[in-house]
Amino acid sequence: MKLFIHTLVSTALIAVSFCLFSCDENTEGFGSTGRDGLPSAFKTENHGYTGFEKEGNKIIVKQSGEPSMDISYNQEIELDGNGFPTKITDLGAFQITSEGYKKVWDGKYYYALTFEPSTKNLLKLEKFNLKDSTLITTSSFQYSDQPGSMSQVELPLWFFSYHSLTSGISSRQYLNYRNTLTEETVTDGKTGNTHTTYYKYTYNKNAYPVAVDNGEEKMDIRY
Repeated sequence: MKLFIHTLVSTALIAVSFCLFSCDENTEGFGSTGRDGLPSAFKTENHGYTGFEKEGNKIIVKQSGEPSMDISYNQEIELDGNGFPTKITDLGAFQITSEGYKKVWDGKYYYALTFEPSTKNLLKLEKFNLKDSTLITTSSFQYSDQPGSMSQVELPLWFFSYHSLTSGISSRQYLNYRNTLTEETVTDGKTGNTHTTYYKYTYNKNAYPVAVDNGEEKMDIRY
């Protein structure tokens, strides 16, 4: 039996009462949830569509965005026996036609994910070349003990982990499904050079983050 989950950026994800949406400084969006750890909005400037199809221990992700909404970039998420998403593979890009999907180009990468079993926090994300399994980068993550901005959102672990493949301050909030991400170190697989990004937060009276700054980007978080 297949399970379909669809999200549209700029539209509420009704199942969990939160959304990612495009807005300006005067936009009120969808209001507040009134519950810490359950965001009503992250303010971003992206427009796109992501669909998830689950069958057995695999989820197929189909993503498209402006300006080519007829192009679907597909990935496959593999789950282990405990439901941890241990591998994500690029399947390539497909054009949506009247005759179905037509492959435009092949996938380039696959990713291996390592979690801390008790907290389920993502500890390590390794990116490999799909053709020859050459290690490209390793991303290591550290967290505080404080509750994350999405810690009250009830969705499968694979949903949050999928967004870890994309860099950027808004995507990194998906790693805050348990605790608050404070540090990310990316190591080049060829040279061994490293770069560390630190995430600094402003908290409300209940110790939930309401704003984040990583030195390059800033973002407000609403509940």
